[in-house]
Amino acid sequence: MACLLSQSNGTQVSLSVQALLDSVGMYDGWGDGERCCWLCRKMIEWIQYQYRYIVPMRLVDRLVEAQEDLIPSDLHTTLAAMIKTSFTAPVPLANLSTSDICASLTSLLLRRITINPDDELLPQIVACVGTLGTHIYYADQIHDLACEIISRLSTIECNGIGGSGRAYGAHDRKREMALRCLTACLGQLLEQSSRSLHHIPTANGHRAKDSQASGSITTTVSETETDGSVATETAHAIPMKVQRSKISPDVWQETLSLLCDENFSVRSDYARVLISYIKTEIQYEP
Repeated sequence: MACLLSQSNGTQVSLSVQALLDSVGMYDGWGDGERCCWLCRKMIEWIQYQYRYIVPMRLVDRLVEAQEDLIPSDLHTTLAAMIKTSFTAPVPLANLSTSDICASLTSLLLRRITINPDDELLPQIVACVGTLGTHIYYADQIHDLACEIISRLSTIECNGIGGSGRAYGAHDRKREMALRCLTACLGQLLEQSSRSLHHIPTANGHRAKDSQASGSITTTVSETETDGSVATETAHAIPMKVQRSKISPDVWQETLSLLCDENFSVRSDYARVLISYIKTEIQYEP
């Protein structure tokens, strides 16, 4: 596979990755998440630099194809772990459209909430969105991703999911979970993109684990990241300084109405993320 992928162009890489995913399903390999994440890391290493973005793109597409399944299976959890692995790998992904990936993942998130507001896959999808902030590809990347999430937050706050409105906002479980998950996405994105180093190798060559923000949704997300799926097997990663523009207060102010939401859980989760935003994005005056 290393020989094949290292000499493939974009179309050939896409076909090879799709064939690998089909083979994993054919031989019931989705239950071995650790092996699948190892394969994901290796594919990124083997593929030529300009085509590596195809790996997470195909993984997201495959996860979206299975979005209508009523109960999450090994396929869903392993694909989510592989997506996180691809975004947190020490090798950046050139030509990756983070905005398109974010739009696909948030759409998937809302669809899963529509099916079941207590779906077990939700924390993992939130974590996938958060890991989009691991590598900074252009200055306004985090700003653009925040705009995408905030736009969905504003729409759901006013209209609920499926246009049900907010007349019964305090008792609408789907609306509540959608707002909390999207808020957690913002919090995870801020946390990942605000670290001074993208990769901090420890003595054994694995990625050092950083503390996660508090809160029920965010805490659940952090627990899903302890399965070893994002651990790297290379000790040659070079720390990279974060260079990005801040999220504009003009954009963030669209979310402030969540401080007065009818639901306590929504208000509480948002308050934690708002504090994080103020600490990391707002420059203090002299």
